[in-house]
Amino acid sequence: MNDEKMLDKIKQSANSCEVPTSLKPESITDKLSDKKATSTTKRIYQIGGLAAAAFALVIGISALNGPQMSMNEAPMWSASEEVPEMSADSEVAEATNEDFSNIFKQAKDYKDVLDAMDDYEETMRKEMESYARSSGDEEVSFDVVEEAVAEAPSAESASADTGGGTSDYSKTNLQVEGVDESDIIKTDGEYIYIVRNNREIRIVKVNGADMEEVTTVKVDSADDDVSVSEIYLDGDKLSVIAHGYGNELRKVDEDTFFMDTRSVTRVYTYDISNRQSPKLLGRVSQDGSYSTSRKVGDYIYLFTSFYPKYLGSMENNARDNGHIDMVPYINEEMIEPANIYLPIQPQTTSYMVMSSVNLKKPSEIVDRKAVLEDASDFYVTTGSIYVRKENWGGRTTSTSIAKFSFKDGIIKGESAGVVPGRITDTFAINEYNNTLRVLTTAHDGGWETEENIVSVFDERMNAIGQIRGIAKGETIYSARFFGELGYFVTFRNVDPLFAVDFSDPHNPEILGELKITGYSEYLHFYGKDRLLGIGWEVDEHTGVRQGLKLSMFDISDPTKLDEINKIVIQNVDAFQGEYDYKALTISPEKNIIGLATTWWGGDTSAYNYLVFSYEEGQGFKSQLAYAFAQDNYIIEHEFSRGIYIDNIFYVIASDKIYAFDMEQGYHKVGEL
Repeated sequence: MNDEKMLDKIKQSANSCEVPTSLKPESITDKLSDKKATSTTKRIYQIGGLAAAAFALVIGISALNGPQMSMNEAPMWSASEEVPEMSADSEVAEATNEDFSNIFKQAKDYKDVLDAMDDYEETMRKEMESYARSSGDEEVSFDVVEEAVAEAPSAESASADTGGGTSDYSKTNLQVEGVDESDIIKTDGEYIYIVRNNREIRIVKVNGADMEEVTTVKVDSADDDVSVSEIYLDGDKLSVIAHGYGNELRKVDEDTFFMDTRSVTRVYTYDISNRQSPKLLGRVSQDGSYSTSRKVGDYIYLFTSFYPKYLGSMENNARDNGHIDMVPYINEEMIEPANIYLPIQPQTTSYMVMSSVNLKKPSEIVDRKAVLEDASDFYVTTGSIYVRKENWGGRTTSTSIAKFSFKDGIIKGESAGVVPGRITDTFAINEYNNTLRVLTTAHDGGWETEENIVSVFDERMNAIGQIRGIAKGETIYSARFFGELGYFVTFRNVDPLFAVDFSDPHNPEILGELKITGYSEYLHFYGKDRLLGIGWEVDEHTGVRQGLKLSMFDISDPTKLDEINKIVIQNVDAFQGEYDYKALTISPEKNIIGLATTWWGGDTSAYNYLVFSYEEGQGFKSQLAYAFAQDNYIIEHEFSRGIYIDNIFYVIASDKIYAFDMEQGYHKVGEL
């Protein structure tokens, strides 16, 4: 479940509570908007009186999504100041033209950056004062407070092949073919690489049931408070992404340096040609908390969120110290003004920072860009980066999408567009044949007026096609694209599966619709003409969950969709693919559907790894149900992955590996 789905469920639960009219979500959102971010700091404006009560309610509801957005905020990366209206006669979503300079301007110098931040701070202060007075609070005081919050964790079905021993082994479950993603577990068919306790990487040699730990990799101990996030594997190179709060010696000019402490994300690259003795080849650093990354060819593209250290006190700090507090650093050097993009209408004082690293020269940064904006998510293809952000303004929502191109590590801003509604599933955005297809859920003034929208953009992010008014009152929960066809699931009390034809991008068309009970949180193509859904069975009258549900859909005729098999598993409250698709191990070729599940039952909890197979005419069959423990103190990520090498299936915890022989009915044959 992503944040959007969780927020929807909170709103549904709130419907059963009696709330004063003035404090109902639809009333408050007329005046306030929230925004999603992945930073490690949130900014809270302290307000007195009744204004504080109303504002606190909004912060409470939207705390899952980070800092709050200014009222009446215009869409990011849009040449227009208006959020697209939700009127029924609107044919296409508003989009910017192809001139990137209409969306951003490059900073001429650091004063440009500081002025943009000051403009936003002043606008925010005035809007908050205006809102508080309109709420009847005559005496208003405003203070900016920094508070630490937890960092959010960060198409075509694809897997990453990292090379190695046997060719018959599982790869990372990816969003886009040819675009590798970092993960906490990798294998090359001969060794398994495991992030253990966010501190080190465990390298284990495997040969069937025989397993041996050959070494562990610990990142440079000179860096303080380093937490390993994820890893990449490329032949004899291991790249480790880590986040920390260390001291950095900053260079202001040729003669001036200073010691600074801030949030930094680093990429360490090791030569592991000798698995027993890895050697550090290079390291790069980038200011900000880790958002996500992608690897295309020899290049890693790194994305972070950076909050300036002295928000609200720039006049006293940045102007007097060479702006060292308000510009992100990469490899201990300030990003040059020419590489900083400033929106025409600044909406925040935080940055989205991106850079590229060539693994052939892992101590060097190829290119760097900083955008004075927040970002809620990233979609990366083999040549494009789409950065998106939700905009909440008045009675409508919209999503801004900025497009950057890249080649051989060089990143270039291209174009941008705005689509009504929110992208509620990772796979609901897809690039194909120089078009971008986007599925959104939108509302106009109240959550009961939700509708779903299909939008198509050309390569310059001009909107060229759209379908509106799909499944009103429901929300998109999962999606998947394949060629000219797209599939998505909406839900309120029943689960409609829709098929969309994009063969004419100017006139997309709904081909078929299937209504069944429950809903799918995740979709995966499973062999020819089959679509696997993983989600929940739900009582169609009450909406109460009845168990984890696997569905197999027949999509051979998109005009006549059919659920041909399903299985419902009791005593499951969560599965990891609900939050992170990389946690799922699915292989139609090996006939494997693997996932970790959790059940909370009073004073105890149950943690299991489940493996299913599927046979035409017979349906789903349980192959493995391994119970790790029934202990309230064990947490999910300690057994978060299943992988296979040849005919052995390995279930991996941070400190344990269990081996099962698939040819012997998943009989347990080893443990390390």
